[in-house]
Amino acid sequence: MDQRAATRMPRRWKALFGPQAPTQAGFTQDISATGLFITASHLPKLGTRLVVKLETTSAASPEMVGEVVRHVVVPPELRSVERHGFGVRLVGDGAAMRQLIDREQRARGMSVVPEVPAGHRRTFATAAEYVKARSEELARGALSFSTSRPVSLNTAVEVTVSFGWSRAEHVVRGHCVHVRAGDGGGHVVIVMVEEAARTLESMDRLARC
Repeated sequence: MDQRAATRMPRRWKALFGPQAPTQAGFTQDISATGLFITASHLPKLGTRLVVKLETTSAASPEMVGEVVRHVVVPPELRSVERHGFGVRLVGDGAAMRQLIDREQRARGMSVVPEVPAGHRRTFATAAEYVKARSEELARGALSFSTSRPVSLNTAVEVTVSFGWSRAEHVVRGHCVHVRAGDGGGHVVIVMVEEAARTLESMDRLARC
């Protein structure tokens, strides 16, 4: 199973984590049965095994084990509007996370509703490739990408943009305005739901990391 293909849900829970014991603190940005994104000032090295414990208003999770699989690096002056943190892929079948979500649902009488499907990616291998896409599509508030997963017109889409010469990533959210099917997948164009100028500023900074 593709760990990143699991549906992510926006949840702000206190997160304790550490390589031997959960002694450092942060907050979750989003969660799924197979992983989570933690906002924190300290980013453990990629590949680090962490012990993670989550605290909600209704329950606390047992200690879970995960691996740091990605960094999202944001300059300090932009952290009030962009998330700075790291992604964790949980080890195991995700039963502990599912149980925590179920307990929260029952305690609050609420359904957990996914924000948008996750898992689409656009990778810029070189700075020149990014500059070209910036002038041709990004500056107009659009972003294109190829995917093997189905995407429908007028649906919400989340795309992780990564820069091949660094470990920085940026998540772009938009609405699908074009889909062209092809062999082994399809080509999709989205229009950003967030202000294009601010999104470009953030990606320009990350591209220079």
